[in-house]
Amino acid sequence: MLVRVLAGLAGAILLVLLVGIGDRHVGISELGGEPGSAVLTMSVKSCNQHPRVEVDESASQVRLSAFIDRPGLLEGQDECLDQAKVALNSPLGARTVSTHRPTECSCSFPAPNS
Repeated sequence: MLVRVLAGLAGAILLVLLVGIGDRHVGISELGGEPGSAVLTMSVKSCNQHPRVEVDESASQVRLSAFIDRPGLLEGQDECLDQAKVALNSPLGARTVSTHRPTECSCSFPAPNS
């Protein structure tokens, strides 16, 4: 009986390691957009993982966070980029854009002298 329980537990742990479970933050490496547009495009370090981008908007700032379902050992990590778009509630205007991992993105909006 104990052997069956341990075998089942080991199987469940192996499944979680191979497939993954939960969410994980991933980096945003490039951003694109125009002050008059309410759409931002970006490259996300998720390698075919179908990233989800969350937006937190204020009058002066737009903050972006990208997530994927936590990858397992069978999934790609961040060897390649996925493209994502987000729709803002209003045009970007003069608001600044920041990301969850600002050190990974040398993205600056609006562009200097614009």
